[in-house]
Amino acid sequence: MLNEFDIFQNKVLGAHAIWEFTKNFQINHSEKGLPSLLLTMPVLPLCMNKRVVTGIKERNFKGGSLLRALDENKDLFSGLQDRMEGMANLTLESIYLGSVVGLISYDRNNSVIVPVARVLPTKIKENMSKNSEYVDIINTSRRIGAWFGLFNQSEISLYFNLKF
Repeated sequence: MLNEFDIFQNKVLGAHAIWEFTKNFQINHSEKGLPSLLLTMPVLPLCMNKRVVTGIKERNFKGGSLLRALDENKDLFSGLQDRMEGMANLTLESIYLGSVVGLISYDRNNSVIVPVARVLPTKIKENMSKNSEYVDIINTSRRIGAWFGLFNQSEISLYFNLKF
């Protein structure tokens, strides 16, 4: 089981997950838009929760799959608001690290996260390939990015019972 506050809560994994999220958000957004900083805040609390990862890592990328996941596992996303608030520093530190290493950038004027890198650095790829739980977290972040790209902020807030 992933221990949310020990093993996997590191900034490198967080930066990688946010990069994958932003890429998939933009690909799936009807206007190729970018995720706001606010929409990025629930990414790590979702991706670093073992039950959430198990519940969505292999689902398809269509919006209906998110709605089914929410319907089938009504309790899966409970407590997300508290986890999001508790992990805010890790999320912001991961965004900063992702910016420093060139994976993402933060556009202050528009308050959005921009995927910058085209490919993952070799060192991160090596770490990822050795750890199936890491791969599961990244697969989850890709799906969350795709799903969030299909809905607006109000819908996401409603579906996940979040207050920004």
